[in-house]
Amino acid sequence: MFACNRERMTKLVEALESGEYTQATGSLRTESGFCCLGVACDISGIGAWSQQEDFYYYVDGDFLECSALPAIMIDYYGLEMMDEECTPQLPLKVGAYQRFDTASDMNDRGIPFAAIAQAIRESYLDEDADHA
Repeated sequence: MFACNRERMTKLVEALESGEYTQATGSLRTESGFCCLGVACDISGIGAWSQQEDFYYYVDGDFLECSALPAIMIDYYGLEMMDEECTPQLPLKVGAYQRFDTASDMNDRGIPFAAIAQAIRESYLDEDADHA
């Protein structure tokens, strides 16, 4: 199991399962909906969305991001960077063979929010899951 702030990660899973958010790909947020990482930003209440031309940016102070999980969200959700070169995209271990994947890649392949929520639950919240 990966380290996280369990209360906040539980709220993300619940938001992804709620049906309140329309799924979109390619950016944190688009005219038509949200990436799963955009949902993570949206429910945090930390920053704000700013639309500039055709893009929505998640803004926190002087920092803005449209496609990756912002650094402030890494701290908010209690996540750890895999390494300094890696752009954090919410790493997951998926399926019986515990193959490595990321929430953003799953999202951009069109995997539904409910399945991404389940992978997050198994990777971060299920204490009985064996992720060694």
